[in-house]
Amino acid sequence: MKIVKQKSPNGKKFYLYYDYGRGPGGRVKTGMFLWTKPKNAIEKEHNEETKKLMIVKEGHDIIDNQAIGTGYVPKHKFKENFYDYYAQFVADNKREGNRHLEGSLNHFKIFMKKPVVSPLQITYDVCFRFRAYLLDKFNGETPMNYYSYFKRMMKAATRDGYFRINPAAEIPAKKNPSTDLPEFLEPDEFLKFISVQPPPHMVEVIEAFIWCLYTGVRWCDVMALKWRSVIADQYTTRFKQAKTKQPVIVTLHEICMILLRKRRRNLPNPIPLDRPVFNLPSRTTCIKYIKQWAKERGIEKDISPKSGRLTKSILLQDQKVDTATVAAILGHTTTKYVSEVYKRHRPKDHAATVDLMPTPDQLPDYLNLKEPGRVISMGTNCKPCSFGITNARQ
Repeated sequence: MKIVKQKSPNGKKFYLYYDYGRGPGGRVKTGMFLWTKPKNAIEKEHNEETKKLMIVKEGHDIIDNQAIGTGYVPKHKFKENFYDYYAQFVADNKREGNRHLEGSLNHFKIFMKKPVVSPLQITYDVCFRFRAYLLDKFNGETPMNYYSYFKRMMKAATRDGYFRINPAAEIPAKKNPSTDLPEFLEPDEFLKFISVQPPPHMVEVIEAFIWCLYTGVRWCDVMALKWRSVIADQYTTRFKQAKTKQPVIVTLHEICMILLRKRRRNLPNPIPLDRPVFNLPSRTTCIKYIKQWAKERGIEKDISPKSGRLTKSILLQDQKVDTATVAAILGHTTTKYVSEVYKRHRPKDHAATVDLMPTPDQLPDYLNLKEPGRVISMGTNCKPCSFGITNARQ
């Protein structure tokens, strides 16, 4: 390889190229140039510095060619700050809708608490503690997804010569299942929540939560919802979700239309498109008001902003809406999360479910315990079940 130059059409510059021969693609742009006739000190200095840089690049290319097949990785191939390698890996492998790859880099920087990290500082213990950090900070599949991409990056870095042995190879990615079952509203609780007007200081928050209940959108998307996202004629919102970055179209319920019409009354015409639909306080205050209002309405559950999305999914599934439709309404690209997360984790009526089991009209002798002062009867109004045996509890 050698450096060649070609004069520009106006004759003021020499453009520099890598010359690899006369075959197709044999001449590659370097992105640099020299002034043909430097007019001042700045242009002269530019030419001198460019020539020095090109000598270095030519030397690097010679070393790269000589190292082929030896297993040796030239020093100039390495980035001293490992964050730079990680960032380049993210840029080269980034895909639309994939937030976990970039998120793994961001959280690794937060975990390390250093502006510069060398490859020598990334040991087995550091990788183990990074996984523990993710498990402590996140629930569900998020820590597993972040660490999986970190492991993928470490495997690539090992292959590129940064590590002799991959320090993260033997540390598996793990989920962190939440021990708390999420709360949601049953139909009667749903109606209790919306049937009375909230006090003035809660109106914005409660109406935003009602919007969540009827649309199933995430709370972060409600907080970011602008009027430009609402198509007035069709009352349909089109926006990219904050979490998945995927666009979703939500057809609005009549209650949502009423909320929009109510808000338009107090706004100038035309409405500023960048104006928020709901003027919400901090997330902490929103959670406080939602919990307080649920308690005042006699709902003894730990209701939070997340409950709105879960409630819509469960109530639709109770009405026999298939999971593919529910997933589309919630903005998911697959039914995975509807089947695993946005579902009932407790039976709606456990007693009624128990009664579906076949029960004899008359107890057999060995089950008919005669206890003093107690009469055991299966009842006279038992209906036959599908097994041909009457059902006990009616």
